[in-house]
Amino acid sequence: MTLPNQGDASTQRNSDSDATQLANFLSLLIEMDIITPITSPEITPPELSKANLAIPIVEPTDRLTSPEEPSNLCVEVLSPLSPSFTPLPSPASTPPEDYDEAVIAFKHLQNLLVAPELDAFRPLVETLEQKLYALEHQIYDPTQLMSLLLPWIAELIGRKIEISREEVVQAIAPIVDSLIQERAGQNKDLMSGALAPLISSAITHQINDSPEEITQAVAPMMGKAIREQIRLEKDAMVDALYPVIGATVSKYLAEAIQSINDKIERTLSFEGIQRKIRAQFQGVSEAELILREALPCSIEAIFLIHKTSGLVIAEAQQCEGECLESEMIAGMLTAIRSFANDCIARTGGMSELSEIDYGDFKILLEAAGYCYIAVVVQGEPSPSFNRKIRRTLGSIVQHHGMAIETFEGDPVTIPNDIPTTLANLRDAYPSQQAKKNRKPAKPMALLVLAGTILSLILVPASFVKYRQMITDRIESSVSDALTSTPELAVYRLDVDARQGKVMLVGKLPNPELRQKADVVARSTVRSLAPRWSVDNEILAADVLPDPELARAEVNRITNTLNRSEGIIIVAYYIENNNVLVEGVVANAGDVGTIERAFQQIPGIQSVSTVLEVQSSLNLDIRFYFDVASAQIVPDDLGYKLSQVVSFLAEYPEKSIKIIGFSYPSDSPGETPGLALQRAIAIRDALIQRGINPERLEIMGSIDYPPGMGADHPSWLSRCVDFEVK
Repeated sequence: MTLPNQGDASTQRNSDSDATQLANFLSLLIEMDIITPITSPEITPPELSKANLAIPIVEPTDRLTSPEEPSNLCVEVLSPLSPSFTPLPSPASTPPEDYDEAVIAFKHLQNLLVAPELDAFRPLVETLEQKLYALEHQIYDPTQLMSLLLPWIAELIGRKIEISREEVVQAIAPIVDSLIQERAGQNKDLMSGALAPLISSAITHQINDSPEEITQAVAPMMGKAIREQIRLEKDAMVDALYPVIGATVSKYLAEAIQSINDKIERTLSFEGIQRKIRAQFQGVSEAELILREALPCSIEAIFLIHKTSGLVIAEAQQCEGECLESEMIAGMLTAIRSFANDCIARTGGMSELSEIDYGDFKILLEAAGYCYIAVVVQGEPSPSFNRKIRRTLGSIVQHHGMAIETFEGDPVTIPNDIPTTLANLRDAYPSQQAKKNRKPAKPMALLVLAGTILSLILVPASFVKYRQMITDRIESSVSDALTSTPELAVYRLDVDARQGKVMLVGKLPNPELRQKADVVARSTVRSLAPRWSVDNEILAADVLPDPELARAEVNRITNTLNRSEGIIIVAYYIENNNVLVEGVVANAGDVGTIERAFQQIPGIQSVSTVLEVQSSLNLDIRFYFDVASAQIVPDDLGYKLSQVVSFLAEYPEKSIKIIGFSYPSDSPGETPGLALQRAIAIRDALIQRGINPERLEIMGSIDYPPGMGADHPSWLSRCVDFEVK
């Protein structure tokens, strides 16, 4: 062991003494089996090898720190156990220089004894230090700590909710509104989409829980919402309010009924006729004219008043005479309305004060929105005037509702349209003073005379007009009937209807067509006017035909007849107005049809025909099948199928219908579908032989074949037959 050189002998002796004491102390620990000696030469210092001392394994490193002053208790315990134990001098009894040297020596000895073990643990310590540093970094770095906790936050919150749900609610509740507000500010569309499915249910629950709160919250906007809906789509609002407007309609129904009764009572009297004429001249209804005559009416003033404040929004008064005090009337009417609504109207009822009578005067009231209109009239207003008041008020509220709602007494805030509208309503009935200032009306006798003269003119004129309408209708109907007849459509025939007679004028090439026109005209007139007669003035003249036109007509009729089934002809136009027809027809009756068709050509004298009546073509071949089978019998694929192919090759203009038969009730296993399958099998076989598919038509039938019945063998019903077309 090498100690630091202190420069004097005393220091050397003290160090040796300390080493000796330490060796004695270690020997004592070994003797007491407190420590176990280690025989590894790698960790045994050279200075202690002669003393045969083992290096103790000291697990806690803090035991190898600088030696401290041993307590008296340790000295008393260790001294009896080992006579060779000599305690180290205490720091108090040792000079400071010697004590420092002892400490240095002890540390040197510690390095010699423990250094190899420390080297073995140093990588582990470094690893632990690195992990400790990383752990501290994760804890104290917010980003790392967040990454560490993110995978566990959901589980931690879920467990916390399971353990203590109320605490979580109390912790989050103070910031829920802020969270919703912040999220709505970031992305309003997503927040609206998330809350949209809950809004209707939330409103329903709130209505059930607190209906009064919902009413108070929605009530301020109901008026504006309804007014805006009326402005946007009036018809939809009418449909929505239709079930509840019965009471409103019944209020005015009595007026309409009274008006109808008055009309009925005076319709047939002389006054009624006179009144009708005057109503037509004046452009008003007869009922309104009656009401005006019985109770003359005049408008004195019109006021538009704010409901809540009672302030006059606008007014319109007659210029003649003294004007009414608008503010006084508005205050009085508002007080009366409030009294009626508070004390007279039933709780929850929908009613309004509509009229106030005072002698000959009436104040008509109509309320809507935030205002009501008061019309001061003298006399009895007509129902049409009441309707006009309602229309006027409705128009004002609809177009100027916002200005009326916010009115606070300043006339400048009121649009100019409102006073103008009230003035137009006022002019509907002039005042009594204005009526006096008017020029006197024309004498009643003059009006009666004018009406009588007009009646004498209009009645005959109306009768003549009616007869003329009937005549024109008969002429038009007869002309349309003649034009619709093919034989007469190419000729010009005039129809003249007058005095119960229809006259036919024109020219036709032969008497037959003249008779045809007479029959058509008489049948038409008989259906419209049975008492009318027909005068046939049509001339039947033999007209020399134009050869080119006649030849063109012959060709046209020939083409038309050749389109008919079974007719193949050729027609020749010969000199002297003759026609020669040659060809083949399927039926003998077609010969007469062809002759009559060519005889209708104007100027044709005779029609000669050389026509061959062709017998009907039949394909008497049948294919028979086994029970519940659609396979063609191999023997039939030869001879029978060749006959069908030869027939189609001989008559290329013909086509055939392949009819499959199956009678299910006759044989087991037979189904309706087999009939069509058998027809398809024959068709496919013919197509394979080169027959055009367009000439083949298939059909299935569950009836007996032609000529077969229940008394015939069942195998005769399992067949395919042919029909030539």
